[in-house]
Amino acid sequence: MSTGQSKLYIKKRSLSEIMLFLVFIIPVVSQILIETFRIPSLITYFIDVSLVVFVVILLLRKNFIFSRELLPFSCVILFFLIYTLIIYVFNFQSPFYYFWGVRNYFRFYVAFFAFTLMLNKNKAEDYLKILDMLFWINAALIVVQIFLGYRQDYLGGLFGVQKGCNGLLIVFMTIVLTKSLLNFMSGKEKITLCFLKSSVALAISAFSELKVFFFLFVVLVLLATLLTSFSWKKIVFLLISGLIVSITATVLVLMFDNFAGFLSLEGLITQLTLENYASDNDIGRFTAFKGISERFLKTIPQQLFGMGLGNCDTSAVPIFNTSFYDSYVSTHYSIFSHSFLFIETGLIGFLTYCTFFVISLVKSVKQLKISDENNKLFSQMAIVISIICFALMIHNATLRTDIAYLIYFVLALPFVGSDEKLHLKIQRG
Repeated sequence: MSTGQSKLYIKKRSLSEIMLFLVFIIPVVSQILIETFRIPSLITYFIDVSLVVFVVILLLRKNFIFSRELLPFSCVILFFLIYTLIIYVFNFQSPFYYFWGVRNYFRFYVAFFAFTLMLNKNKAEDYLKILDMLFWINAALIVVQIFLGYRQDYLGGLFGVQKGCNGLLIVFMTIVLTKSLLNFMSGKEKITLCFLKSSVALAISAFSELKVFFFLFVVLVLLATLLTSFSWKKIVFLLISGLIVSITATVLVLMFDNFAGFLSLEGLITQLTLENYASDNDIGRFTAFKGISERFLKTIPQQLFGMGLGNCDTSAVPIFNTSFYDSYVSTHYSIFSHSFLFIETGLIGFLTYCTFFVISLVKSVKQLKISDENNKLFSQMAIVISIICFALMIHNATLRTDIAYLIYFVLALPFVGSDEKLHLKIQRG
């Protein structure tokens, strides 16, 4: 696709471009296609096939261009892979478990490199425009689902009506609003459009019971304010933002009265100090490391290295599903990314995983400093999303699900269409 102001034009695509687009679009539309049109759920594995095709194409090239800016990412990923392999040797259970564990984390790294190596600025802008269009389609679907009686965990718009679908909305709406807020505060989007998107997203959050999105929205507004130059329009929008947060939060409390006071200081302290998530037998978001250490990782070596990547994982395919998961799923370690990672790879694995986002943040700040005024958006978005990833890691397990491909797409944006002098030509064969 190429851009012509607000229009999108279709043109002939190569196999690699089609594969990359599938990686981008399937996480957003697959669930509604599966539930509404009864398309087989195997559609989600087209992403895996696409990534394999990308790796094969890359290996078959006689040469390709690889940015020096990506070398720190490569080093961290390679260390993480070697580390998990060594630890698994000492915690060996099944090669299928380890394979599944590697697949569930490293597929996103492959996608990250695919986006950086195969996208250019124009294509990336097209992808972002598609997300904007899907935002309004999602809003329309949400309205229909509300009239059909869906609420809370069962209200997901494009992401379906299965329990937990609302969690995927967080990533989707965060990315769309990040772009909108940054564009508005840079003078590239009208305040009315940004206000409308923000209001719609917060209203959806109220009906979907996404309490965390109210906090994320405040963080998004503050980060966008810090990353853009001062204007009186920003001050006006900050005041408007406070108003729409108050109104939509009130709607949430009116619909679900047990959430009264969730935005207060007392409500925040309560959330931060909860020992459990849903029962006396499980772990809490902010006490996960403590709970896991007391129950499963009782020695220092276990806490440092974990139980082995894949040894606590789950899958609908029996050879990948572990007995540990079947025995301890009720502890809810699997519904938070940080607890899942800690129990399998220990503190060292967890910190290595986090290092990727730290590098993304640092490199994006560096890219922002050398970007001209017309090319700052990509770096600004990556900065915001790098920070948001730490919150998502604690809130739920979306960083392990297909929607995380959108996150790695955004993190790749500062490196698409980079200046030729930043690239290192790697000769192959």
